[in-house]
Amino acid sequence: MTFLVILAALAINHFWDRDRVLPGDDWYRGLTAWLYARVRSVGGGATVFLVLALLLPTLALLFLLGLVKGAVLGLVTFCLHAALLLCLFDPRNVRGWAAEYLRLWREGDYEAAYLLLQEWHSTVELDGADDLEALHQQSSRYLAGNSLQRLFAVLFWYLVAGPAGALVYYCLTRLQANRMFESEWESAGWASGLLFAMEWVPARLLALTFSLAGDFDAGFRCLREDLLDTTRSAERVVTDCALAASGAPHKALLVQDSEDDDDTVLIDMDSGAKGLSPAAMGAQTQNLLHLIDRSQVLWVAALALLAVFGGVV
Repeated sequence: MTFLVILAALAINHFWDRDRVLPGDDWYRGLTAWLYARVRSVGGGATVFLVLALLLPTLALLFLLGLVKGAVLGLVTFCLHAALLLCLFDPRNVRGWAAEYLRLWREGDYEAAYLLLQEWHSTVELDGADDLEALHQQSSRYLAGNSLQRLFAVLFWYLVAGPAGALVYYCLTRLQANRMFESEWESAGWASGLLFAMEWVPARLLALTFSLAGDFDAGFRCLREDLLDTTRSAERVVTDCALAASGAPHKALLVQDSEDDDDTVLIDMDSGAKGLSPAAMGAQTQNLLHLIDRSQVLWVAALALLAVFGGVV
């Protein structure tokens, strides 16, 4: 059933381009805010709060799954598993955001592209759109890091530890991202250490997938440098390998569809400055999006082989 659940969740997540009508992260944000107030009122510390924030939703999920186990020939359980994955994936339309971001970038409206990135990626480390290379790095970091935390790592822990494992990982990432609990997160070093450990293998597995789905020589060379690094963050590992595997041309062809007919306009954009030209950066971002899509196909193919020949999923 695991393979079918993942296949269904990935298919729905890929083809559902409109705005998602999903709970998103609000349910967990509300739960942790309520829990934080209760723990503080009884004098509980950061460890008590974080443990409860991880245990309560996990135990509730296990209770619900136990309650419906075997109902309607397992169909209810299947739907719950698929719905859980969809809720743990990014509820926002990332593909739609990326399309809008690329449109603004190709039109040269970099300030609007920066504001759009800032709206979706709250931890963007820029004050404006003056440094295009830094803006490109931040947008690539968002796309690659988001694909790890809100897709591939969730799938990895669902495979390894079932829905409970995927939910625990999700809760850790949301606690880290919530600035309301920044002091509690920093004071409880075990939580950040646990998240780092849970992301270590999925990040390198995803980096290897990027290498296989893109420029293998450049991607694998980058992965080899970070393979045993225990200090670099998972987001940095997947971003560096994704950019290496997606290619970094100094010349790029922008392909624009004509509005009047079916003709295609090709514009040759050469780099006139040090590093990548804006057109090349846009092309690399487009390549990165295709790379993430191809990586999902590779994961599904690998799971299919495991299901057929290994009986693992």
